[in-house]
Amino acid sequence: MTNFILLVAMGTSLSLQSCNQSDSSAYGLTNHHSKSNIEITIENQEKSSSNTSKLSVLYEDYIGIKNSLSKDQPDSAKYFAGLLLTNLELLNTTDLTPEQLTLWNKNKLKIKESSKRIKEASGLELQREQFMTLSLNLFTLIKSFKDNSAPVYYQFCPMANNGKGAYWLSEQSKISNPYYGKKMLSCGSTKETITP
Repeated sequence: MTNFILLVAMGTSLSLQSCNQSDSSAYGLTNHHSKSNIEITIENQEKSSSNTSKLSVLYEDYIGIKNSLSKDQPDSAKYFAGLLLTNLELLNTTDLTPEQLTLWNKNKLKIKESSKRIKEASGLELQREQFMTLSLNLFTLIKSFKDNSAPVYYQFCPMANNGKGAYWLSEQSKISNPYYGKKMLSCGSTKETITP
């Protein structure tokens, strides 16, 4: 698993993109006849990292949800939400500072509720609604804990949430929109890059 140290990048430049652009090559979709979408997504998650940190397991599960929603794969999103729920309870909090523990306790229940609703949701639309809340609460923890070793990209889609916009975390700078999936995969921009 990947370690994450979060430092706020001041003066981050913005990359504006048209939300109506459609780039089929950006979808990264291939036709796999011998494996299910969940198996492929799980394999990609396992290949993506090998180190561990306090929040890295939760972050990897979150990225699994994000990538599943970007690919319009509700069953895969449910799977990773289940993993996040399990790992949320297993996280060892004994070595957290008092400030971190307070923040952890404040955000844990919200993360748990959002993950549970993603796991139990009957479709992508409901999953994406809960993903907004999950993203904001996990971002708060990751930014405070400061234990990553790779960049974390805080990205924004202005059209999500009925035009109010919504954020998500990403392991890559390339936009892969979890709120619209194949309809508008490249809609959005990086608002902040949190560097190790």
